[in-house]
Amino acid sequence: RSHWRSSWCRFDATKSGYVLQRAAQERGTTVVELLRGSDEGAEGLLQNAPLIKLSTSCYAPLLDQGREELLRDHTLLRRLLDPGMQAGAMSASSSRGLKSPNFA
Repeated sequence: RSHWRSSWCRFDATKSGYVLQRAAQERGTTVVELLRGSDEGAEGLLQNAPLIKLSTSCYAPLLDQGREELLRDHTLLRRLLDPGMQAGAMSASSSRGLKSPNFA
């Protein structure tokens, strides 16, 4: 039983999971605009975030968009969703200590 309890990864969703929502609020923008932006500095927001959590109101505007639209340009969203883009972006930023997220 102790092994079962210790084998789980525990994260504080408020501190790490909602990092994009907090960053958008601090910048006076929306999560969608942050995700659709091409600011590579936004990737630094995720440096110590083991998970990303979005509330429904944050991702709802993305639901009606097709794959091509979601993966358009060099946006933070594309770097998160596109494995090919992710590998290139993450290998380039590995010197800054960024880790590639695990999308299981």
